[in-house]
Amino acid sequence: MKEALSMHGNELTYTNNVFTAGYVIGQLPAVMLATRIRPSVLIPSLEISWSVLTFCTSSVGNMSQLYAIRFLVGLCESGYFPVMMVSLLSKGGFRRHEGWGLMRC
Repeated sequence: MKEALSMHGNELTYTNNVFTAGYVIGQLPAVMLATRIRPSVLIPSLEISWSVLTFCTSSVGNMSQLYAIRFLVGLCESGYFPVMMVSLLSKGGFRRHEGWGLMRC
């Protein structure tokens, strides 16, 4: 990938930072969406979007496109863990003390 996109210096690090920014920014909105949209619809939608965007990563032509795709991949990936925790803890999938132990791991 470095050779195909002619990456220089810290551009690969910037790509990972853009992914992390998308991941951090997307967590709270995902939890807010989980209160309005059923998790049984939201989680598969996020995962399908994540997989499509991950496949689209192979067709980028320059660094700007790679940054955009990585940010969107981070947004889609960020919703999975918090929505699963909200879903499991609110539906009684775990007892209260078991669920909080999972979140501390």
